[in-house]
Amino acid sequence: MLRTRTDRRIPVTAAVAVTLLALSAGPALADGHSIVRADLVGSMPAPASPAIAGVNPGGAPWVNGPSTVRVREDGRIAVKIRGLVIPPPRGTGVNPIAAVVATLVCDGALRASTEPFALSTAGDGSTTT
Repeated sequence: MLRTRTDRRIPVTAAVAVTLLALSAGPALADGHSIVRADLVGSMPAPASPAIAGVNPGGAPWVNGPSTVRVREDGRIAVKIRGLVIPPPRGTGVNPIAAVVATLVCDGALRASTEPFALSTAGDGSTTT
């Protein structure tokens, strides 16, 4: 899930992609001020976590440590993920996914995506585009 500054919670699909949701991306500006700064929170399988822009949530519950996303007016996306794993009893507490993609979704439409970026077996990874 994505927790915005207003504490609105939005589910994040962790199995294939980390999907991010912003209410409005606004026009791209050269100064790069943040339009979204949020904490990422793990997700649950459907129906507890809904599909976002046609991407279904993972098939197992996911948890993570302190993880953040930042989207800037100029279109840059920065993602820092720590400890994204499937915990016992359904998982081993180890991340089974080698890489993820962060995708920005606005008003139900895909707006931008990062290149795939690696996650360690501890579930740690980051990217800035």
